Amino acid sequence: MPLSSKTDICNLALSELGARRINSMDSDTTVEAKACRLHLNHIIDTLLERHQWSFATKRGVLARLAQDPISEWKSAWQLPADCIRLIRISTNDPVNPVRDFAVEGRHLLTNFGGTSLPVVYVSNARPVPEWIPLFVDAVVYKLAARIAGDVTQNPSLGVAAIKKLETPAMPATQKAEA
Repeated sequence: MPLSSKTDICNLALSELGARRINSMDSDTTVEAKACRLHLNHIIDTLLERHQWSFATKRGVLARLAQDPISEWKSAWQLPADCIRLIRISTNDPVNPVRDFAVEGRHLLTNFGGTSLPVVYVSNARPVPEWIPLFVDAVVYKLAARIAGDVTQNPSLGVAAIKKLETPAMPATQKAEA
C-alpha cells in the first residue's frame, strides 16, 4: 500500500517505536499526534536541506525585485516559497554563467542584470506519494528518534532509530547526522 499522507509517515515512525497509531496527524489530540505535529515538518525541511534529493528538485524562474540591494550585489531576486536550498542558477549562457551569488533571507543576490533568472532548487512542496523510499526511511527514523521520549518514555528507542538512520543503507543522511 503506497504512502499517501504525513499521517502515514507518522504511523511508520510510531510503529518503529511500538507505539499506538494515529488517525490524523492534524486533528488527533493524542500525545502521539501532538509529538508528530511538533517535529515532522522541521525534520522534513532539515533532511531536504542536507541533500540534493532528486525527487524534490525543481526548476523555476525568479523575478527580479524592483529595489536593488544596497550592497556589492547589483540585483535581488525573490526565492520561491517552497525553496529549501538553492542548487544552482541555470542561465543558458555557458560562456558567462552566474557563479557568484549570495542568499540572504528569502532573497538571492547576484550581479546578473536580466529581468528573470532560472534556478534549480530543492523544494519542500512535493507530496508524500512522490517521496522516494530512502527519504521516507530517513524521515521515519529521524521522527521516531525525536518523539521516542514523549511517546514511549523510553529514549533508548530513539537511539535505536538513529542507529538505523546512520547505517550504510542510508548514505544520503549518514554524513549529515555525524
